[in-house]
Amino acid sequence: MKTIKFILSISLLSFVTNIATAQNIAFYSKGFEEGVKRHLGLDSTAVVTQQQTDTITRINLSGFDIEDIRDVVYLPQVKTLDLSY
Repeated sequence: MKTIKFILSISLLSFVTNIATAQNIAFYSKGFEEGVKRHLGLDSTAVVTQQQTDTITRINLSGFDIEDIRDVVYLPQVKTLDLSY
């Protein structure tokens, strides 16, 4: 019985972790959102998930009229980020 509870606990933890990493992102900046979508090859109506942005290591967001960079928290793996205007 303990084995079954342990397996169920691990399965539930794995399920919850998968949900947490696939959460939709609510961007502060429309320009930042547009640039990330373009970088990922998504159309403008697509929803961006944290799982998708976790794959980005380099991104050029120049020219997207970004005035608020709080959305950089959604790019934890980024090593090179261009925000030039």
